[in-house]
Amino acid sequence: MSLKEIKARLIAASKTEEDFLVQINASYLEELCKEDKVLAPALYKLHNSQKINLFEILSPAYS
Repeated sequence: MSLKEIKARLIAASKTEEDFLVQINASYLEELCKEDKVLAPALYKLHNSQKINLFEILSPAYS
């Protein structure tokens, strides 16, 4: 999966905490055996470009 594809999937799933976490898990499992790791860079780039707010999405998980 390319960086562009994972970013699109994460943006689409970011509407709810559950969907977002499910997508992160699926992407993580998908890249476990691959050399090209794109999940962490995708999360970093999306958060820093303000396309997603990781604090806002994940804060209910820690409440």
